[in-house]
Amino acid sequence: AAAKQSLHFEDSDAMEASLRHFDFVGTSDGEVAQRASVIFWLMRREAKELASSPLTRRVAHDWILRHNSLPDALAAMVSSKVANELAPQRELERLMASIYAKPQVQRAVVA
Repeated sequence: AAAKQSLHFEDSDAMEASLRHFDFVGTSDGEVAQRASVIFWLMRREAKELASSPLTRRVAHDWILRHNSLPDALAAMVSSKVANELAPQRELERLMASIYAKPQVQRAVVA
């Protein structure tokens, strides 16, 4: 199994390196959740830069910055693309967030 990594990386290269060495089968659910937190931290870091542009501000905020976790952010992104009259975005987003939060789904997302 992969060695546990701190969620607070001082060096972004070390953070990205920890993600490259992911063991899909041997990694515990806790380590998967930790990797998801790292990925979300990277997404937030990039979204903060995008938020300074009028062209990308809304996307950065709506899809990433207003969320507290990778499952919530992914649910916002996907639901905004597939919502329609029969499947309203807010309902889809809630459903998708609960699905993306399941350990087996997070494992596939972070792999």
